Amino acid sequence: MYNRLINLRLLSLATVCLVSAANAAAPQASDGVKLYQKGDYANAAKVFDASIRAGTADANSVYYAAISHEQLHEFERAKALYELLIRKFPQEQAADLAYKAMNRPEFQLASDGFSPKFRDISHDVLPKECFVNFSDNRGAMMVAATINGRPTKVCFDTGAATCVISVDVAREFGIQIPNRTPDLSVSGYGSTEKIPGWRVKVDLTVGRIVRPNFSVFLSTSHLPFPMLGATFYHEFQYTIDKSNSTIAFKRNMPGAADSGGQRSTKTMTTLNASGKYEYSVPFVMDGQQLVVTVKVNGVECPMQFDTGAGMCMFTNQQFHSVGGGTDTGHSITINGAGGAAESKIYTVRSMQMGPLNKPVDVAVCDTVRAKYPLIGQNFFGDLHYTIDHGHHVIRFEK
Repeated sequence: MYNRLINLRLLSLATVCLVSAANAAAPQASDGVKLYQKGDYANAAKVFDASIRAGTADANSVYYAAISHEQLHEFERAKALYELLIRKFPQEQAADLAYKAMNRPEFQLASDGFSPKFRDISHDVLPKECFVNFSDNRGAMMVAATINGRPTKVCFDTGAATCVISVDVAREFGIQIPNRTPDLSVSGYGSTEKIPGWRVKVDLTVGRIVRPNFSVFLSTSHLPFPMLGATFYHEFQYTIDKSNSTIAFKRNMPGAADSGGQRSTKTMTTLNASGKYEYSVPFVMDGQQLVVTVKVNGVECPMQFDTGAGMCMFTNQQFHSVGGGTDTGHSITINGAGGAAESKIYTVRSMQMGPLNKPVDVAVCDTVRAKYPLIGQNFFGDLHYTIDHGHHVIRFEK
């Protein structure tokens, strides 16, 4: 489904340039357009690349070269061509299209090498089921892992789009810090600025899940421990059993993550096979962020469901938009991918997600970049729940 949608988006973008590109001065440009229209992206890319090397390519030819390479899933080459187009032809319409293409979340993930949709998993070990114990570290769920064969503890974090390791501990795992300027940046709690770093490859194992030569983000910001993000376990649904301190991973059936079953759009209550009530709370994915609709002080508020957050967190603007709360007079240091940030603690009178409704303490801070507030462990951490990506629901057992 993703590939078909991205093809349609690219084709609609390309159509804007078809007429002028077909009439470009270089005769081969017209041939390249015809090949692209036929879906022969490999030969179209060769034609446009040749004109770039010869110095005869106009803005449209560079744009067609970029989208041809993107259709071939050659994302790093496509990114380089988009950047060339913006740099060399900044006033052209094609440059505006290139800027928009580069800023699509799905392209950013793919071009940075983190997108799980384009990883070759033929050497991965992905069991049908596996169970992993976790321990609590101030609200963080810590699981045993090995990085490049060396044992460690990592934070199981549904709020992290990818796996993150700090340069502070990189050498402990045999990771060489690249001798070049950081080539990537990510947003994270703890800073209003994006955090620079590099994409590096490691061999990463958690339980019986093994991913050799796996892309992680090597962050220049200090982190107290590595973070296990969504790119590692996206093929699985997972059940968190707080009473037994275990995470049960169950591999999705083929296609389940894209289209499996009827997706829920409202909270449902059922009786499960164990005779316990089960509440299904729907979620949507925004990139790799798992977003649920929560009522805070009676106001509907989209929030990111984050197992790596010890408590619920808001920016000042987000906090006041839902009516605010009572100042407790206390503060806390929040550690996130962006570093450490001091936050004031307030109590909101009610927070409701499905049938779960209670007053809760929240951390409020403006030294963060966050599209959504975080709903953290102090709200749902004592419950048994399953995150089902096939049906886009979180099932809470009570």
